[in-house]
Amino acid sequence: MSLLERLERIRRSEMEAEATEERPSEPSVEAPTRPTPIATATAAPARPRPDEGEEVPTLDPEERHYQLKHAIFDAVMQEVPMDLPATEAHIAQMRAQLDDIIQRLLSEMGIVATRHERNMLVEDFLNEVFGFGPIQPFLDDRTVTKITVNEPKEIVIERMGVLERTKKQFKDDQHLLRLIEKIARLVGSRIDRKVPMLDRALPGGGRVRAKIPPLSARGPTLSIDKGPDNPFKLLEEERQREQQRHTPIFVLRERIIDRVVRELDQDIYSPEQRERLTQLVEQFIDLESQEENIVLSRAERSQLQVEILNEITGYGPIEPLLHDPEVTEIMVNGPHQVYVERRGRLEPAEIRFRDDEHVMRII
Repeated sequence: MSLLERLERIRRSEMEAEATEERPSEPSVEAPTRPTPIATATAAPARPRPDEGEEVPTLDPEERHYQLKHAIFDAVMQEVPMDLPATEAHIAQMRAQLDDIIQRLLSEMGIVATRHERNMLVEDFLNEVFGFGPIQPFLDDRTVTKITVNEPKEIVIERMGVLERTKKQFKDDQHLLRLIEKIARLVGSRIDRKVPMLDRALPGGGRVRAKIPPLSARGPTLSIDKGPDNPFKLLEEERQREQQRHTPIFVLRERIIDRVVRELDQDIYSPEQRERLTQLVEQFIDLESQEENIVLSRAERSQLQVEILNEITGYGPIEPLLHDPEVTEIMVNGPHQVYVERRGRLEPAEIRFRDDEHVMRII
């Protein structure tokens, strides 16, 4: 290679080196940066007010219900009367009163409850005041035949021959003991430390058994064998009928029936006697009410006349059922066990006979 060619190569190399130094470097590729967040922490959603919507529960609804109930139980029971009769007016008044008390107590304790939760609490406390507390739904359930309370938090029922452990519960031993004492009073008995056992028959073939300390070392226990009907409701109906036996209208009714039967001959069931019978009943109602100084309203007089005529010429309490087009069968198993088949379903009738003698007279 000649000297000229070497010089030319060196000059080109220097020119390429200068060009490389002057060329701008390519920008490096970087991942796009995210905008800086305004706040790194997300604020917790505001707790809705009870009437605006339901919260997502963190507990089983039944467990939360009893947590709420037991938190305010003692305070509520101290504020409400326990001796009110279960009339519609008293129940409506107590429902409104309980709603106010429960809302106030929960607010004072800083507990937020939904409207649905408060309604459930109101119904539970209504059962405490007028009924039998946690076991009230099972007493009213016609498919439940036995209720056993082994301890406050363990209530077992027998439904159509199958045992089920329920989620219902008492607050504590004292709560259960209070109900046992109430039942003892209803059946005309007592239970305390001197007489720590209860075993009594109930209407409809049922039976109630209970034990308390010192006889029961584990605490109060309760067992109720029942038929399809609430035995304590039947017991209350029996007492009401017994009280009615001594009312002026009931006595008047029985006296008129006796006088009418004596006045007429054995042909009182014939259609020809119907008009005469009606006249006699009206006449005797006037006479007897005047003699006994009993004032009857027009509605009471009309109702009394219908009942007397049904007793003498009809079928007593079941007479209205015979004229009900939906009733296809009537079953009388006893004075207080009257059932009807309506639309293919067997159900208890609202009517009752006074006693076995009353049933036999109608038969």
